[in-house]
Amino acid sequence: SSRAASEFLQRLQELGPQDSSFDVATRVGPFGDAFVLPDTVISASYETVETRFDDGLADYLSWGREGGSLAGWRRLERLAVGNTRLILALGVAFVGPLRLVTPIEPVAFQLTGLGGTGKTTIGAVASSVWGQRLLGGAPHSLCGGDAWNNTLNNLERVLTTRDHTFLFLNEGHHVSAKDLVAAIFLICEGQGKGRYNEARRWDWFAPVFSTSNDSVVDILRNAGEPLARAAFDRLIDVPLPRGGFGAFENLHGSATVGDFCVRLKAIYDVNYGVVGRDYVFRILVQLAKDRAGLASWVQAQRANFIRVAGERVSADPNHARVISHFATVFAALRLAARFELFCLPKYSAGRALLTCLGDHLRVTGDAMARVAAARPDALRPRYLPRLCLQNVRADVVWLPRSDVGSGAGWARRPLRAMWPARLMGAHPKGRRRQRRGSLRDQGASRREARVSAVHRLERVRLTPSTLAGPP
Repeated sequence: SSRAASEFLQRLQELGPQDSSFDVATRVGPFGDAFVLPDTVISASYETVETRFDDGLADYLSWGREGGSLAGWRRLERLAVGNTRLILALGVAFVGPLRLVTPIEPVAFQLTGLGGTGKTTIGAVASSVWGQRLLGGAPHSLCGGDAWNNTLNNLERVLTTRDHTFLFLNEGHHVSAKDLVAAIFLICEGQGKGRYNEARRWDWFAPVFSTSNDSVVDILRNAGEPLARAAFDRLIDVPLPRGGFGAFENLHGSATVGDFCVRLKAIYDVNYGVVGRDYVFRILVQLAKDRAGLASWVQAQRANFIRVAGERVSADPNHARVISHFATVFAALRLAARFELFCLPKYSAGRALLTCLGDHLRVTGDAMARVAAARPDALRPRYLPRLCLQNVRADVVWLPRSDVGSGAGWARRPLRAMWPARLMGAHPKGRRRQRRGSLRDQGASRREARVSAVHRLERVRLTPSTLAGPP
């Protein structure tokens, strides 16, 4: 009745504001001094935190399950020895909580190569660090992972529910080139679109490990899209190892790749989610004891890898971002070993990551060189200039002196002397200069200038170093 309602409101006003007896978390990830997962809340201070997730995210949180034991999961350590791609994937799975310790960029890696080589199994092993999904009451074939078969709007929700943990995405080659580039930047930007009908935008820090039959460079090339360094520096392609057994170098006594994958699956089907929870708890305990000391230790691990990579793999400044991401994975593996959660033989983690880094730079550089060496008329007009404008100045290209004349070292040549005016017109600076007439050869028609440029192209050997600039 109205009288009872009035009495109830009167009592509330007399009671006045009260201190909350517990906190409520509405999303996965860090929450004060605690860490929220779909099925539990981890806290070093044992504070009381309740959870109330958005009803629309229930299906996306099904990965948050725990089963088996830490000892059972650690049987993967022995099988990971000698398998560089498996070590890389497991390292990426440990990166998420590292951001609680020190500011780091999001990392994303993609294992590329032929199908049926064990790539999906590697991703599933890595996702078992955090949990496992079910399909028809049985363990999902991707363990705790998901497929690339998502719209960008849906991918926002998937990423949000993996905040500060890990996301394995399978079959990247089924995504269109346009959607792939958009997804890469979406993952790395860490926030979704702001929409007027939603109270807040989704945000996340989600390390990603992807698998695909085709590399980012191949997907963009096949679609006739420009090769943007920003795209393949953010989703780092790592090819299958040379001279190995599919995605593995060491089958540890198994007769075939399929048999080895069955052995891995038998472990992660039963043991999942345990190591990730223990990893987070130990980080929270260390942060409570000595936050500055732990942050300094992590940064020292990253700096050590960057130094060694510069000495042994590449000192090119253009590779700094990629090396930095590998350094983050190395620090995560070292932290997991420090907590005795994932221990490899001495130097195994660093050597595995250096191998993956070298293979990434090799295949990416070779793919770019093959595209650049193709005939200009086989490429879209807007494609070639963007590929070659990798230098500090946007109107020059660096070439070995031996290719353009004589002598040693490098020679700087105006871009208008190398490419047709028709192609240069696709670049904004080229369009402005073309209107002023500065790109036209004196006394020659546009067609004569184009033919001359094609002849120069046939004479010059374009290599990855040519595209990246002088050493």
